[in-house]
Amino acid sequence: NVFGELCLPTVRDERWKYTNLNKIRQENFVPASHISSSEKITLSSEELAQIDAYKIILINGSMIKSLSDVDDLPEGLDLEPIDEIGEEKLSRLLDFERTPMAALNTAAFTDALCFNIHDDARIDKPIHLISVAGTSTEPVVFHPRFMINAGRNSKVTFFESHIGGQNSNYFSNCVAEIELLSNATLHHYKVQNDHEDATHIAASEVRLADGSNYENFVVTVGAKLSRNEINAQITGSNADCRLLGVYLLNGKQHGDHTTSIDHAAPDSTSHEIYKGVLDDNARGVFQGKILVRKESQRTNGYQLNQALLLSKGTEVDSKPELEIYADDVKCSHGATAGELDEDSLFYLRARGINEVVARNLLIEAFIKSALDEISNSSIQTTLSATISSWLSA
Repeated sequence: NVFGELCLPTVRDERWKYTNLNKIRQENFVPASHISSSEKITLSSEELAQIDAYKIILINGSMIKSLSDVDDLPEGLDLEPIDEIGEEKLSRLLDFERTPMAALNTAAFTDALCFNIHDDARIDKPIHLISVAGTSTEPVVFHPRFMINAGRNSKVTFFESHIGGQNSNYFSNCVAEIELLSNATLHHYKVQNDHEDATHIAASEVRLADGSNYENFVVTVGAKLSRNEINAQITGSNADCRLLGVYLLNGKQHGDHTTSIDHAAPDSTSHEIYKGVLDDNARGVFQGKILVRKESQRTNGYQLNQALLLSKGTEVDSKPELEIYADDVKCSHGATAGELDEDSLFYLRARGINEVVARNLLIEAFIKSALDEISNSSIQTTLSATISSWLSA
């Protein structure tokens, strides 16, 4: 049992220095029981992004076939059952030393979804993975697990929604393994809107072959404690990796976004923008590392993290890193944190706009540059609506 050897990471681990998992240690989480499809699950439109998509619904980490569009998936996409995946494929991309929570997932998951996109396939609509925490009177833990294998010259969009019932104390520990073969394009969007008492830990491992394009955008608004970790390795030339995100936190929420991009081949690009808005006593964490190996000449890497602090009790920890061994590269990073611009606020107030509306306009303008990076305009509209509803609340 790898997890038994590694145990939960502590703040002594450099990658976890800003995120303390003592809440998980102290809570007596029990494995979530599989909920039968006969139990009524209501997915409210306020919680769930409304997109035209093929829906795959998981409850407590297990797929509910009767609620999912399993039999209507398009040509060019196969959903491989867990018992056919095989040990040699499962966890092939994972490094348990780096992501010990993925070891826990591997030891304890009940269901794994493996999506195989055929070579040259163009999937017409997004695949919407909806992970729901079932209602429970006791603290429960579950482990969503999925794999995406994007074939050569294929194009597909995945959208993840994570939500939970009212008054739910649960721990969702997610793992994704994603591989893009040559010239594949994968757009991968995620809204983490778990219940305010929940814990959400997620780790994604991504591999990009030559000419492939991976775009990830995560919106974090839910959970008391959350961490979204993405480790991408560019193994082929002329590939492009884009990691984007917005985290909106209030109360005593803690949101951690940790990324690493390993340029292991020449002539590739990476682009990262994460923006945070924090209120009350919320705490945001951004750790981003770009590694450029010796043979990875002509790499172009860009990283930016900006945070807006709306009250005195907020805190943001930002740790950008560049580790470069090649000499013909163009890499930059930046990190800023600050308050709303009082002059801009005064300007809007002087034109008859009330303070709440004026503040929200400035916050939306701050976030907009990250949203503008999204390639898919309909997804951009959907995520804008999610952010607007958080602001109005």
